[in-house]
This record gives sequence, structure tokens and C-alpha cells, in this order.
Amino acid sequence: ARLRYVVPVSGMVVGNVLTATALGTGNLLSDLAENADRVDLMLARGASWREASLPTLRRATTAALTPTLNSMAVMGLVVMPGMMTGQMLGGQPPMVAGCYQVMIMYLVCAASCLATLALLDMASKRVFDVAEHALRRGAIKT
Repeated sequence: ARLRYVVPVSGMVVGNVLTATALGTGNLLSDLAENADRVDLMLARGASWREASLPTLRRATTAALTPTLNSMAVMGLVVMPGMMTGQMLGGQPPMVAGCYQVMIMYLVCAASCLATLALLDMASKRVFDVAEHALRRGAIKT
């Protein structure tokens, strides 16, 4: 009986997380490829790999989470979400359907944020050689 709730909710969450992580990782790698000289210069001047990659990580995080935050901003005003519409057509009062939709959007936002931050951290560790204090240009594939 619980699968009837778990399957659609997890499908919505995983779909949104996949979009956020793909946007964030793509943005991170393309930004590092374009700004490799700037990153190398910062590393040569003594910045840690985290300090050298911070502007790129910020831009990648912004790119990853913007679609989720934009959809939260217009939810129910401009766009009528499918889950909420389905619940109202199924007989649920609009207030209950709205509460469920808000819960789902918070869950999607939290999962997207956590997954994006974790993946960007792993990807940035992969493209930096901490022991050599250098950017691995060969590891950046856009």
C-alpha cells in the first residue's frame, strides 16, 4: 500500500534531481574549461583548490538550482502542477492538494540542493590534483 505513494513521489524527486545535477555538472566542467588559465593563476599564487574553484562552484550551483527555484516561485499562480490537479480531480479539497504540492516542492528543492552540492564537490575534487596543487586539464571533458 505504501508503494502507491513512494513510486510517484520518488519519481518526481529523482527526475528533478537528475536535471539539477546535470545542469550543475555541465556548467562546472564548461566553466573550468573556459577559465582554466585563471584557476591555474590562482593556484600558482597560493590559493587552495577550493578557493580557486569557488567562483566556478557558485555559478554551477546557481545554474543547477535556478529551474527548481523558478518553478517554486510560480507554483499554483502561473502553473498548475500535475499532482495538485490530479488530487483535486480525485476529490481532494484544494487546500489539502496545495499542502501536498508544497511538501513535494520542498522535498524536490532539498534533494536537488543536497545532490547538487555533493556531486559538484566530488567532480571538483576529481579535476584538481591536490598533491601537485594543479588543475587536471585532461580530466575536464565537456
